Amino acid sequence: PQVSMQTLKEFSFDKNEEGWKIISAKAVDDQLIKFDSNNGKNQLGSIVTVRSGGRFPTARLTSGPVAMKENHLYVISGFLKTDRKLASRERDGFLRVDFYADDPDLENLGIRTDVSSRVYDTDDWTLKKITDVAPKGAKFVTVSIGIGAGKMGADDIVIEESNDEVPDPIASPPYTKDFIDPSYIY
Repeated sequence: PQVSMQTLKEFSFDKNEEGWKIISAKAVDDQLIKFDSNNGKNQLGSIVTVRSGGRFPTARLTSGPVAMKENHLYVISGFLKTDRKLASRERDGFLRVDFYADDPDLENLGIRTDVSSRVYDTDDWTLKKITDVAPKGAKFVTVSIGIGAGKMGADDIVIEESNDEVPDPIASPPYTKDFIDPSYIY
């Protein structure tokens, strides 16, 4: 929807990790998050995580909960960078957004989770973006970077919020208005 937006939260990582942490670190203790003062998208400073394997195929580097409003449009964008150029079948690194109700337990799934496409075919900073309407009952949002193996950098992550409520575009799918003969449904 065409609505006016405002910046709700920015993570520039110019001085430190800004409270981001690895989720499930007790289960995946071979991960590391650090502040990188020598690299960044727009200016020096970013966060980097290194994963060298482990019990789970994907790790999450996650922001703290940010208060937000249900039924508002959110655009989450940020830059990711892999340590080497990945082929299409080796894609790695993505943005993830989780919407939570009253008490966000970051170890659990939220009310709704969305992910961006993965990074591949470049070893430069790549813009990733998620656009979503916050579900009914949502009061907090977190942003995460998902990584598989290798080294992943992240910088200049921004959460934008619409000034007004918007209708949820997935509340009622428009493609089911026509009659579907039940014999075609498996």
